[in-house]
Amino acid sequence: MDIVEFEDWLDRLGEDVSGWPDPQRDEAKALLAQSADARALLDEARMLRGALAAPAVRAPAGLADRILAQASQTPAAAPAPSAAPKLAVENVVRAASRARWRLPLPIDYRSRAAVLLPLCFIVGLLIGLFSHPEEADLDQVDLPAYVAHVLDVAHGID
Repeated sequence: MDIVEFEDWLDRLGEDVSGWPDPQRDEAKALLAQSADARALLDEARMLRGALAAPAVRAPAGLADRILAQASQTPAAAPAPSAAPKLAVENVVRAASRARWRLPLPIDYRSRAAVLLPLCFIVGLLIGLFSHPEEADLDQVDLPAYVAHVLDVAHGID
């Protein structure tokens, strides 16, 4: 067993080597006796298991109430901000972003996707109309075999 295989078994079966199947357990013990890297991996796995088994950290009692109380307090000396300047700035930003996306078309599209999709359709349609199928070598195209290959979900599993 090499270090990569040991790490794979460690991920699969956990850090308790005594619970592994006999052949892998014996090989793992031999590797642990001679490899510092394997021992480091085992220590990391044990440390991770201990961190995951530790009890959850709890917030102190009343923390949420203190946060809500402090958030709801408004300072008495600070004047309330005026909404008019904020709305004016938001309107300018909105108008600038709309102008940036506006295209020289009679219809006001609000996103590039609304333009890109019909454009792709038209380009594909034009390519289909103006391509010459008599120039293609149709003897080399085996559509049924290709479709069978694509639909065969087990062809990549060995």
